[in-house]
Amino acid sequence: MSVVRVGPRSASGYPVVLVDDAGERLLRHIDPARLSALTGDASPQGRRSLGRALHDLVHDPSLAASRAVYLDIGEEELRALPWESMIAPDGRRPFLAEGACWARGRPLPATRPDVLVPIRLLIVLGNTDDPALLAREEADAIRRSLRARHGAWHVEVLDQPTPREFFERMDDMRPHVLHFVGHSGVDPLEGLPMLEFNGPSGAVGVTADRIVNAITEPPRLVVLNACRTAYGPSASIWELADAFGAAAVVTMRGDVASAPAVVFAENLYESLASGATVGEAVRAARTVMFREGLSEWEAPSLVVGHAPEDVLPWSLGVDPDTALHLAELYAGVAMAVDRAAERWRLWGGVDSDAPPYRALLVGGGPEVGKSSLVRSCVFTWRLRGCTALYVDAGALRDGRNVPWLDVVRAVADALPPLAGAERFRHHLVHLRRGLRPPAGPFQPDDRGPWEAANEAEPQLREALFEGLRALLAETGRVTIALDHLALVPELGDTLVPGLLLPVAEGRLNGVSVIVAEDDERVLGAFADRAQRLTVEPWDRDRTEEIFREFGARANRPYQGGWKDASEWARDNTPVFMPSHLHMFHTMIAAGRP
Repeated sequence: MSVVRVGPRSASGYPVVLVDDAGERLLRHIDPARLSALTGDASPQGRRSLGRALHDLVHDPSLAASRAVYLDIGEEELRALPWESMIAPDGRRPFLAEGACWARGRPLPATRPDVLVPIRLLIVLGNTDDPALLAREEADAIRRSLRARHGAWHVEVLDQPTPREFFERMDDMRPHVLHFVGHSGVDPLEGLPMLEFNGPSGAVGVTADRIVNAITEPPRLVVLNACRTAYGPSASIWELADAFGAAAVVTMRGDVASAPAVVFAENLYESLASGATVGEAVRAARTVMFREGLSEWEAPSLVVGHAPEDVLPWSLGVDPDTALHLAELYAGVAMAVDRAAERWRLWGGVDSDAPPYRALLVGGGPEVGKSSLVRSCVFTWRLRGCTALYVDAGALRDGRNVPWLDVVRAVADALPPLAGAERFRHHLVHLRRGLRPPAGPFQPDDRGPWEAANEAEPQLREALFEGLRALLAETGRVTIALDHLALVPELGDTLVPGLLLPVAEGRLNGVSVIVAEDDERVLGAFADRAQRLTVEPWDRDRTEEIFREFGARANRPYQGGWKDASEWARDNTPVFMPSHLHMFHTMIAAGRP
């Protein structure tokens, strides 16, 4: 690692000092008058000349072998210079070079642990009324880049929040990554740099002073696409960046057009989601812009407080093969949109390995998305390495008149390998025949039906559930999600007293149960003891927001037929449901109007 420190200004100019394993040595002094002369020509030729001059100001032959070079620049005049545009004598640009990380800042040792998925990303759209910002398009692009990483990333979008809404969500969500799109500038009253929040009551400035004192847990990474200012000098973005106290900040230096900013954002998050470090991801996004001929490629500035590999180190709680298997098993939840508040209720908060409740009944009408919501939460728990299982009665047998014993088997089969599993199946195969199980040898389950139609049946059934409860106790912390239990005819005499009520009443330590069901009457006393979460149809006023998120996941931009479908649904559907999204998506894919 090499650090090139420029400044502070002295009588001889700005000292340029190289700090590396060999120690600290002065390279040269920069004449302030020369800097002013260099920045006067904004033509393409002038910008190339400036790029070469900036390289000459900080270069040392030893930097060629360094894997990481950091420019530690504190003076406002120097920070505003386009250091990212540097050009070496051979024509190569260090900030585009693969295999070497060039960034601003001076990294300190990391003090925070690695992130276990899901990575929490909060996108704040400060102004969506200004069409030039393309704020919603940028949010769409970010979601599109993460569509293959569902379960590993949790993304929320705040559209023109008030400052209170922003700070409250920061407190509750504690995002690892904060991405802001909007205007920045200088507060006309306080004279402090600010971000603009264009809320219901008009534009409100949130100053760097409020940010530094109101955010209790700094994000790991902050992306401020906020230099298109209507209030004052964009150089104030550096003080705003510092206010967040993040391990790294990406800012847009200068007045960047919205379309290139969207390109940068999409490619930045695509690289981050693939496991790249922040430095690698910024370089990759710049490279895409450079190859597409976008002159704004040099505008994103990465300022690090920790080494790029220490900014957002994240991991799964399972091995890669298991993660791939889980992604295939839960592929359907990739298209589950919205429901952030409901998902947080199911999770019970940040970094949840199990819900804080014993029993939760997820209710609501048919086709409102209960199953997708529950499955998506179970998927994330499993990616974290937690023991969580999802059993859908509708997927057992023919999906009609499902035997209760099939649900019991499905629960037992979904548990991790346990020492007591063989004994449980030995008991099951005998109890289902109306027999008391012998001591041994253990017999495997023959998958046959329950046949114990005699006076001892209640005792035999209770013996089976006692064995299931013992197996769950052996598992330790486990979350069981059950869906469509109304398809089980004998539910009230079997699963409710044998499994659901013992969990709800706290008789199984470490076990939680989530039941998604339209008709709570079939659940008997369990419905009275469980906490409740009701999933409602979407408000038609949110049609565009929902269509945009679904379109991003389906790689369908919000334009043409998809936008027309959104507007039609907003104006003509009395109740807006997830099924409408899939219907319109299928119709448009088939070429139907």
